[in-house]
Amino acid sequence: RFAYNRSVDHWAISGSPAIQLATKLVDNMKAAISGDELHFMIEYSAHDTTLAPLASTLGALQEMTPVFGKMYLFELVKRGTAYFVRALAGQPQQNPSAHQYTTYYLPLSGLPINATLNETYVVSTDTGVALDDFYNYILSTKGTSPQGMCYIGDDAFDRIGCNVLDAPSKGSDCYKYRHECPNYACPTGAYLSDSTTYECTMLPVFKESESQNFTPAESTGIGIACTALGVVIGAVTMFIAGRSFGAKPTYEPLQYCLLYTSPSPRDS
Repeated sequence: RFAYNRSVDHWAISGSPAIQLATKLVDNMKAAISGDELHFMIEYSAHDTTLAPLASTLGALQEMTPVFGKMYLFELVKRGTAYFVRALAGQPQQNPSAHQYTTYYLPLSGLPINATLNETYVVSTDTGVALDDFYNYILSTKGTSPQGMCYIGDDAFDRIGCNVLDAPSKGSDCYKYRHECPNYACPTGAYLSDSTTYECTMLPVFKESESQNFTPAESTGIGIACTALGVVIGAVTMFIAGRSFGAKPTYEPLQYCLLYTSPSPRDS
């Protein structure tokens, strides 16, 4: 269910199932290098339904069925001035009377870091892999849709009953989808108007006579004028306030601009 394969259309669009978590691991390492992260170790507690997608994202498909007590350990190692990532996995014996814990280096392989060069990321020893290569490998599993794991095709969207504005029945597939992915779970041109019932409402559509289309040059001019007006209004307001209360006037621009965008398709 979680096995990521970029050759499958759905996975190519949504991306790998745990790219956010994998990216967070690298972000923690980079923060440690810069000095922004002072913890020596960061521990995440999770269920097998989190570990399996992570293994999928990292290409460790042999780890897709984690047992009870499974652990993945990612070490940041410095050699000279270069940084490397060393990956290990571990698990206890599954007998209640035994407590031996086995740890081994995690072989990660399968997906190309660079599709053009057809490079492959493989690490199965204590050598590890360069941090930048590890990060690029993770980024290579990113999908083409901004929805990420919230992406489902139109057929699936219709099948779970989310193609209507009505509030879904509690516990239904559409109810769960709107709970987890509120920005993408309403029909085209609608938005989630009730976060309790998960009912959708159509956005207002203005008639042609009620709206004005502007060229790019006109839009740029309006933006500049709006910004300038905000600066003037802010300066005058702060000057008057300073004179009224006897304080030294300060000039801080207060900008008020309204941007209206028409309803976007669900998959945008």
